[in-house]
Amino acid sequence: MKKPKNLEARIEEAIVDAYGEDEQRSGFLVMIQENMPVPFVAMLGDIEMQVVDFDETPSRLLARCERGGKKFTVDVLDIEPVKGTTGIEWLEAYRLWRNE
Repeated sequence: MKKPKNLEARIEEAIVDAYGEDEQRSGFLVMIQENMPVPFVAMLGDIEMQVVDFDETPSRLLARCERGGKKFTVDVLDIEPVKGTTGIEWLEAYRLWRNE
């Protein structure tokens, strides 16, 4: 499947056939899970960690993370994957959608 080249097209792909914000958020979760292979390195502020999975609540998407043997969960909007992370454009599209 050919991927769109811009963020707006990715937003449309993620939310196609979704009714309401909950289903749209779930569409983003699917696209992020399918296009951002885990684990990958990300920053939470100035702390480096591994993102090992994604999840959702009724109001947000979550990144399940590990650092130094400890596991924790943060909002995906709070992480910054390191440059070159595969699929990072899906997280950027989600950020754009959340700010619309």
